[in-house]
Parts: sequence; C-alpha cells; structure tokens
Amino acid sequence: MPTLSKADKKIKVSQVEADRRRTLALARLRELELAEKQGKLIDRSKVEREWFEHGRLIRDAFLGIPARLGSLLASISDPHQIHQLLDAELRKALNEVADTVTVH
Repeated sequence: MPTLSKADKKIKVSQVEADRRRTLALARLRELELAEKQGKLIDRSKVEREWFEHGRLIRDAFLGIPARLGSLLASISDPHQIHQLLDAELRKALNEVADTVTVH
C-alpha cells in the first residue's frame, strides 16, 4: 500500500470534511423543507408584508378618530361623557381592525 504524502493526507481530510459538511447542509435543508410543509416555518417576506398591512390598518383606524369625534367632543363639557365616547370609538376601531385581520 503506497504511503500518502502530507499534502495527499490533507486533501483526503479536506474531502472527508467537505463530504461531512455537504451531508449536514442537505440534512438541514430537508429539515427546513419538512418544517415548511408542516406549517411550522413560513416565509419571512410574507410575514413582513402582512405585519406592514396590519400596521397600516391600525394606523388608519386610529388616525380617523379625530375627524369623526373632533366636533362632537368640542361641544361636550362632561369629562365622563368624553371618556365614554373616546372609549367607544377606540374599541370600535380595534374591533374593525380585528375583523379584517386574518391569521394564517
């Protein structure tokens, strides 16, 4: 049996290491594919788009409150009544957002 030089031994070790890494990478890839098929893993860009959309809905719902209540609140002097109107409008806005948001 021929004796391997140091360079040949290093190449052989490198090839074994490369094969080990390739096998490990393929196993990890298959685990990710399985997790995605099982619904345990989702696409990051899809999550970011959906969160952006949810945030926009919430922002729009809340920014519309002053236009809807401004004149009415200006004519009311009773703090309790103002509190009730604000509370009702905020809850309405949150419920509208909750009704439009779907969770996948």
